[in-house]
Amino acid sequence: MDSEISTIRATGEMVSPPAALIDASLRLPPRDMDLVGVTMRQLACMSTETARASIYCVPVGKDPKTGLQKFKLGESIRMAEICQNAFGRMMVDLQIHEQTDTSVTVKAMMMDLQTLNIYPGIGTGNFKSAGRYKLALAAACSIARRNAILSMCKPYTAAILDDVKRQIVHGLSESGSVKEALLKLEEELKGYQVSREQIKTAVAGEATSADKVVLLIGILNAIRDGAVEAADVFGKPDTSSKSDVQPPARRSARGNPKKDPPPPPPAPASLGELFAMAGIQAPDVWLDAEFSIKNIAQITPVQEAAVRQELERILNENG
Repeated sequence: MDSEISTIRATGEMVSPPAALIDASLRLPPRDMDLVGVTMRQLACMSTETARASIYCVPVGKDPKTGLQKFKLGESIRMAEICQNAFGRMMVDLQIHEQTDTSVTVKAMMMDLQTLNIYPGIGTGNFKSAGRYKLALAAACSIARRNAILSMCKPYTAAILDDVKRQIVHGLSESGSVKEALLKLEEELKGYQVSREQIKTAVAGEATSADKVVLLIGILNAIRDGAVEAADVFGKPDTSSKSDVQPPARRSARGNPKKDPPPPPPAPASLGELFAMAGIQAPDVWLDAEFSIKNIAQITPVQEAAVRQELERILNENG
């Protein structure tokens, strides 16, 4: 009873639940909404990973005073799945609503089998080639299902979003990796052709590094699930960013490129290597002996004298 019933069709009327299913659902006791709320909070805040997966951040226009992009923290597809688990008794029907050469729109109808109320949702997936159609369709279905479920559960999810955010920040502060998390998120966003400068501009309105991490996590979730495009958030791909351009070669006073000096040769690690550098012939048994002189680029007269002295000592010890 508590598992979702889901279908997807290209045409036709939306499917109605079987009468027997409705009758069985109506015979169950009403939901304990206090328990539903507790279950949702526990599932969403079970760990930092589940909290991170539970949020979306989507752009909602620019601040007229500062000109900075504004974002809204919202519930992700994962949060909708948590709602479905906590509430139970949901039937979702999916139907392709509209299709073009570059996008597909899916309509969802979610019926609450306890109250028999129906909640609509819609989702769109974009694709640039026929090979990506199935991915776009899957994204549209997930978004439509999410929107239908959240249209019923929104009052309850809004109450735990702050707890989810606190769980994310708490997890970051425990590991002390806020700066590291920002760097990792920047690397992930590079895969969507987003430069560091674009990221800095997008998160400029956030007060703390932890807030910036939460924002970028939500943005990445929304991009991955197809809820928004990277260009919608950060603008068109920036190929001229300073961070993505190799620095020019250094030039000498005459204007010619100046070559970097060659790296120093590796430091000799054994007595045998030092002997060889000093031009000393030694038996193989001595070539394997470890010597304490390290981190030198070339042997010096003082080091050569030390090697010769060490060789003399070994010869005396061995008769």
